[in-house]
Amino acid sequence: MCPRRIQIAVPEVDEPLEDSIRLFIGGLRRPESDDSSPYVFLTFGRLRENLGLMVANFADAYFSNELGPVISLLTTQQSSDYSFVEDELITLTQAAEKLHRSLSKNAGLIPQQEYKEMRKTIEKCIPSAISEELRKRIQDGLSYANELTLRSRLAALFEDCSLRARTLILGELAPVEFAKRLGSTRNYLTHYSRKDEQVLSSIDEFVWYNARLRTLLRYLLLKQIGTPEDLAFEAINTNFG
Repeated sequence: MCPRRIQIAVPEVDEPLEDSIRLFIGGLRRPESDDSSPYVFLTFGRLRENLGLMVANFADAYFSNELGPVISLLTTQQSSDYSFVEDELITLTQAAEKLHRSLSKNAGLIPQQEYKEMRKTIEKCIPSAISEELRKRIQDGLSYANELTLRSRLAALFEDCSLRARTLILGELAPVEFAKRLGSTRNYLTHYSRKDEQVLSSIDEFVWYNARLRTLLRYLLLKQIGTPEDLAFEAINTNFG
């Protein structure tokens, strides 16, 4: 994993000390301007009452098998000096999918126990005459048949957002429409699926969708480490994208 840090900035002249200590979640490479960087979330003055809990929760999350990969994906993408918008979208959707899995461990198209029994019934119907390779392919497919789609997971993440956070991120766009376009584009880029009208086609569209998904992930990660709603909203409102 790429090392992460909490950055403590050197105070400027006449700058209050508590405004000079800033919380970062980023790689070791430092952006040119801390004040305009999306790495900066909040100053110590705003975090004073919650900082100890947040740092402890962040450490627990980062070294866990659940949120650690999400943080690594998000911050590695942020740390890159150069990146294609298509690569950014693939990385961000991967992080979003992993985050939803960690927040909704038993989510499925139908209850897991019900699917477990259904799968046994389906596997009994596999013809005995088929090749072992094909049998394995069918069984592997059944292992994931009850999984939620990326579109469903992306839309579901907005259920954990406050109304004002969701409005800030999406404006009037519905979460399901946002998820539909990102899901279609990710599938087109990674699976060579048919390019339909939902697939993003311009750099401006990629930039717009990437910025909003990145902001959503930052907001949800801040909430997961114990950041109060008002401060989590302030962080993404101040450093959007």
